[in-house]
Amino acid sequence: MDTLRIARDLSEGGVFTHEQSERLANAFATYYTELRNDLVTREYLDTRLAQLEARFETRLAQVQNRILASQVALFVLLAVAILLK
Repeated sequence: MDTLRIARDLSEGGVFTHEQSERLANAFATYYTELRNDLVTREYLDTRLAQLEARFETRLAQVQNRILASQVALFVLLAVAILLK
């Protein structure tokens, strides 16, 4: 961030003194840096999304396996019930 340019632009407008312009520019730079440190990058989000997708796929496979096992158990019980008639 070019604080000198910001200060110059603010003071040239005639609304702020040179000192006020410098203070504002420095405050902008400070807050910008603090905010930028709290931002995440697209790469981070992409990586995080991929991790969540992998966890979802794993969990989905586990649920599908349980459903399949339940279907097999139900089929076996039904077959036994038919055979015992």
